[in-house]
Amino acid sequence: MLIQQIFTEKIAHSSYILAGDKTCAIIDPRRDIDIYINITRELGIKITHILETHLHADFISGHIDLSKRTGAPIYAPEKAKCDFKHIPLSEGDSIEIEDIKLDIVETPGHTPEHISYIVTDTTRGKEPVAVFCGDTMFVGDVGRAMASKRSSTMGYEKKFNYALLIDDRPEFIESLTNNMPSAPDHFSRCTEINRIGPELLKRLKIPEALNNVEFKNKMENALVLDVRSFESFGGQHIPNSYNIDINSNFPTYAGWLIPPEKNIILVSDNYTQAFDACQQLHRVGLDKIQGYLEEGMYGWVTEGFNAKHVPQISAPELNERIHRGEKMIIVDVRERSEYDDFHIEGAVNIPVHELRERYTELNPEAETVLICGSGQRSGMGCSLLLRHGFKNVMNAAGGMTGYAAAGFGKECPMCVLPWAPFRNK
Repeated sequence: MLIQQIFTEKIAHSSYILAGDKTCAIIDPRRDIDIYINITRELGIKITHILETHLHADFISGHIDLSKRTGAPIYAPEKAKCDFKHIPLSEGDSIEIEDIKLDIVETPGHTPEHISYIVTDTTRGKEPVAVFCGDTMFVGDVGRAMASKRSSTMGYEKKFNYALLIDDRPEFIESLTNNMPSAPDHFSRCTEINRIGPELLKRLKIPEALNNVEFKNKMENALVLDVRSFESFGGQHIPNSYNIDINSNFPTYAGWLIPPEKNIILVSDNYTQAFDACQQLHRVGLDKIQGYLEEGMYGWVTEGFNAKHVPQISAPELNERIHRGEKMIIVDVRERSEYDDFHIEGAVNIPVHELRERYTELNPEAETVLICGSGQRSGMGCSLLLRHGFKNVMNAAGGMTGYAAAGFGKECPMCVLPWAPFRNK
């Protein structure tokens, strides 16, 4: 028996190959499926089963594409009520792959329909050797946030996993439901797409190279998504464009901020970056990608097309201006837990994804500095405020990381902002 994990960065997704001598199952496949085809071809085994543990919320699954490509049937939880052709599974069912037996147990919690696959290698004995539990249990947690570690053992988890050490049922429930982070917008959308069955990936457009005129014409019916770094976006960008740095948690923020019904045209450093962005957008169900700016921002500005910039302010300059008592608004766009750990006193905390609605709490005429941990999320926030007509926006390059590195620590008396944010009534 062979088990191989395939981990996809940025969406923090693990899928698995469970193989016997000649055949295998793919468990919870991602949308771009070539990796499974290539690995199984190298191993000389055939994909005969596609197994889903639940309706995934944070990414689009590749079950439809993989079944179409290989002819393998899809197995999915009966309680998911999937619309696509599949074999429904519920408690007590079992599957056999050569000498491997998989027993199905219903494990609701993370999602109501969730199931797990208990694996027994019958050539070695009658005791289970593994369990594919989807998002029911993580390393060091259960049913919600995922730890940075990608593997563990049941013995270790039983001894050290805080959730498994709680004997009281109400206390267990409260520990999981208390202080839950906000769910990105694409979670409910991806769940439904996975239940219905996503569009085949091969039917979607490869990003088309657009010259400057073609790009400008498409802007009338599309939003511009700039995937370059916040520094590049700050230097020159197309007016009213979104900036989500491809090197950030790109698919999550794109799923959170980009309206799914809108056509998308990309600004990137090169074709490779545009293709990468396209693939990551497809993973969260943003499929209406019309093309990318072939000549980039250099070609755009050298042909005389309009561009804007976002001033970048360094940590020493920001601290000096605060110390002088200059009237400005500082918006900390990190999560609340990050803000509570260390922030500039007087800064208002609006997590970047909340700026879509909460920008109305700020004065669009006031000088506004956005800050995060490094400059990526604040750069994203600057693009959102500019789209809403803010005139005087700056990005704190280096963020609170740079602020601390410059010596302006938690106890620094100079790190005080005397001006509270203006609120529209």
